[in-house]
Amino acid sequence: MATWEQLTCPTCGSNAVEMVNGFLCCKACKSKHTLEEKISEEEVIAFNNATNDRLMQNFGRALKEYELILKKSPNNETANWGALLSFYGIKYEYDKKTGKYIPTCHRLKEKPVISTPYYAKLNAEHKAKAYEIERLRL
Repeated sequence: MATWEQLTCPTCGSNAVEMVNGFLCCKACKSKHTLEEKISEEEVIAFNNATNDRLMQNFGRALKEYELILKKSPNNETANWGALLSFYGIKYEYDKKTGKYIPTCHRLKEKPVISTPYYAKLNAEHKAKAYEIERLRL
């Protein structure tokens, strides 16, 4: 079994992640991801590949990779978050003025965020971030 320590942050791609109270927390972008501490090496590779593809703006390929994870684990919150980001072409960029990561949209979609199959399976923090994405979409 692999561990969460081999993962990059599913939001910003940073290697600065730690497990806190059952959440994978990123020290760079401050996002929290629901994830089990022990995951298979195959899952680690799939998550990291999907995150890397999304960050390289290969959104279609990233979405396919997240969909493969979701076939095995449809309620996987982290995979649903990544799939939502990929579907809308979202990449989090570091803003030097504020010192925060902000979502930037690279795909136009007419479908509201809350009507995607991914939204319902997000934790409260990601639902709030999805609302930010919805405001960008409009």
